[in-house]
Amino acid sequence: RDKLKIDPNRIFVAGNSMGGSGVSHWLRHGDKFAYGISWVGVHIPAETPQFKESYELVVGRAQWNLPHESGLPVWQYLDDARFLRDNPAVDTPFLAYSNGKNDGGIGWKQAVEFTRALQETRRPHLFVWGQNGH
Repeated sequence: RDKLKIDPNRIFVAGNSMGGSGVSHWLRHGDKFAYGISWVGVHIPAETPQFKESYELVVGRAQWNLPHESGLPVWQYLDDARFLRDNPAVDTPFLAYSNGKNDGGIGWKQAVEFTRALQETRRPHLFVWGQNGH
């Protein structure tokens, strides 16, 4: 952005599955992104039936309480619903996202909790859901 003429009000991120998970984590940077599109992403890794193990291979098990560079335990840092509730004044970009109710990998519970956090903290979003899987 510093080297090219890029309008910071028009930058967006998009991703599917683990890429969609990354988009949700970029919510923390409303100063850098105008909006994001997350297709079937993980929003709360500790609440995913199958993908939790994938995260454990990268960041360690939740019970290890390993610290993230932010000072929080890494599993708390990765919880996007917790971030929204703990940081109500942080400006977040518009997020359009989708999750399937019958997604055995990502899981439905974490998507619903993330949606509740977005609504409780009055964040701009569009949630599309269906009976689909992943």
